Amino acid sequence: METATVLASCGQAGPTNDCGWSPDGQEFAYGDDSCPTTATAPCATGVWVAGRVHVVDGSGDRTITPPGEMDLVLGWTEKGIVVARVTQTGTTSAVALGSGAFLAGDFGASFADYLVDPTTGTETYIATTDAFAANGDAMWESDPSTPALLRYELSTGTEIAWPLPPPGPSPNANVGSDLPLPLGFDARGDPLLVTPYGQLLVLTGPSTADVIGAATAGFVIP
Repeated sequence: METATVLASCGQAGPTNDCGWSPDGQEFAYGDDSCPTTATAPCATGVWVAGRVHVVDGSGDRTITPPGEMDLVLGWTEKGIVVARVTQTGTTSAVALGSGAFLAGDFGASFADYLVDPTTGTETYIATTDAFAANGDAMWESDPSTPALLRYELSTGTEIAWPLPPPGPSPNANVGSDLPLPLGFDARGDPLLVTPYGQLLVLTGPSTADVIGAATAGFVIP
């Protein structure tokens, strides 16, 4: 069952799930766009099957956006469901990585973001960004050159850089990702991530964080 499969995957940490829970935890949104699986990688041919955004609640599963749009669900925020209108204008390497992964900003693939009303399906243009996740009152992008996360405030339309704090006393340069990506968000909406120097932390503001511990291998939390 499509809904059950996506519902299960949305519980896993990661910015590429194409789904999101409502702020009150009572509803669930997901996109049913897809791409062919080949021997090399999903979407290696760059051929997408456009889908629709669904909302699941106690009454069942309903579609809220029109057919033919490639809307990747970035998250369900306080203002509604945030989607990225995916097109084939991204780089070849970006498209080849499949649904969601190319939105992480590492490939320079930017797409139009829309706020979708979960009841009416009305779509309101927000901005064109390379945001890969939305939570609380913000969309999040990555800036690997700093490294930093870029927080796009949905209320004001402003973008604020959240640089990572300096490494701790014993940084491990061989652990973590060169591209800072949230693995999830805490109850306040602050991103949880592993830094390029191997610290597991919650980024609470620009250059400020609560360090949880050290990552020993890789940068993904199951």
